[in-house]
Amino acid sequence: MLAKEVPRQLQQFNGQDVANIIWAAATLKEQALLDVVPFLQTVLPGLAPQFNEQHVSNIIWAVATLKDVFPELLTSLPIIAKQVPRVAFGVIPQEISNILWATAHIGEEAPAELLEALPLLLKLLMSFGLLLRCKIRMLAFWNCFHICPCLKEASQNS
Repeated sequence: MLAKEVPRQLQQFNGQDVANIIWAAATLKEQALLDVVPFLQTVLPGLAPQFNEQHVSNIIWAVATLKDVFPELLTSLPIIAKQVPRVAFGVIPQEISNILWATAHIGEEAPAELLEALPLLLKLLMSFGLLLRCKIRMLAFWNCFHICPCLKEASQNS
């Protein structure tokens, strides 16, 4: 039912609608939600300027989570990643952590646009309080560095 309704109403969806549904599909992995992902992918480029920091983070995380099921979603990543500098100064540590995890999970398939955003995100991460910085570095960076060498290179260049 959902797979029939979404294409009919797709042009009425805003950025938040699309971001929420893609995130829900990646989180719940319910077939009804997964069936609509290809339709949502068609509107991602046009809605990208509407995405706020949470939308950008959630979509990048969802693409990484769904990359094995929908490898074609990776083609949408450059336009989403180009939004990171626009929304970066509104991000919270959790959103940065999500993007770092997603980048590590995507690995060598990560587009240049996403890799280019890493130094800015790492600088922002360092600007948060000392306790939070230590916690994030202990939990996120160590694991990410071992999963994706590109994160280590980005942090050294920032």
